[in-house]
Parts: sequence; structure tokens; C-alpha cells
Amino acid sequence: MKRFCRWFMDAWPIWAAVLIVGAHRVSLQAFPQKVEETNTVFSLGLQIIGGLMILYSIDRNLDALRGQNIWLLIGRWFRNCPLWSKPKTVQVFLKAEIGVSASGSGRVKRRAITLEERVEELERQVDEAYKEMYQREESVKGLVSDVKNELLSKVAENQADIRGVEGKLDNTTLGGLKQQVFGVLIVIYGALLGHIS
Repeated sequence: MKRFCRWFMDAWPIWAAVLIVGAHRVSLQAFPQKVEETNTVFSLGLQIIGGLMILYSIDRNLDALRGQNIWLLIGRWFRNCPLWSKPKTVQVFLKAEIGVSASGSGRVKRRAITLEERVEELERQVDEAYKEMYQREESVKGLVSDVKNELLSKVAENQADIRGVEGKLDNTTLGGLKQQVFGVLIVIYGALLGHIS
């Protein structure tokens, strides 16, 4: 039964519009001699209520997307009027930073006289070259790992931001739909009543 009630109440704009039409018909039967005045009062009231419902829906969409409301935008518009707003000056501060980083290695060549000393010196230089290559390789692997981890965290952040934007878009597109439908329905009905009067 609760599911049925929730399903039924989900279409509240239509039921509310039906109730308004019913109230209008009851008013016409209660005051048959004042049909034109009744239509005029209902027309004006419904158009005002419908317009306010649409404004309320727009206000909720602005709040969801920008964190602002209609009154804030209207206030900002009035404050920016050239009659009472002062021209704004923009100050720019520049900050420069210079960083230098260097790494290097030097090889010391030992003087070798005999053939054995020369072979030992060559072996030592080859070992040093291998050690240096290994250190550079490890350094590059560390840098690649750091960049990979940073990229993965940025991707995760971007995906979370995208999900947040998708949720806001869903809320603004579908969240205020019922108020907008209700507002449009009663504005149309009010306009028809105004035309009939």
C-alpha cells in the first residue's frame, strides 16, 4: 500500500492541477451570477502561482549548479548598476621564482703504468659505469612510479568530479521537473480562464 501511495503522490502536479480545476468548477457553481469575476480571480491567481513555481524550480537549479540563488543574482545586478557602483581597479602582482637543480657525476682516471694496472683501471671504470647506470635506472623508475601514482590519483579525482556533475545535472534536469510541469499547467489554465473572461 505504501508503494502505491508513493507512486500516486509521485504525480502530484497532475493531481494538484485536477484539484485546482475542481475548485474552479465548484466556485463557478457556488457563484453562478459572478462567472466573469470568478474566472478573473482564478486566472490571476493561477498565473501568479504558476510563475512562482517556475521561479522556484529555476532557483533550485541555480543552487544545485552554481551554489547561488535568484535573489543573489538580482542583488548583484543592482549593485553593478553604473549609477551607484564605482569602477573597479585591478591590481596585478607578479612573483617570479627561479629554481636550479643539477646532478652530475665525475670520473677520476687513475694513472696506470703496467698492463695489469691498466686492466684493473678499465675494470674499475666499467664497474663505476654499471653502478651509475643502475642508480640512474632506479631514479627513472622512481620518477615513473611517482608520475603514475599522481596520474592515477588525478584520474580518480576527475572521475569523482564527473560523477558529482552528473548528479547535479540529473537533479537540475529531473529534480525540478514536477514543479515546472505544475507551474506550466496552472499558467496555461489561468491564461485560458483570462481569455474566456
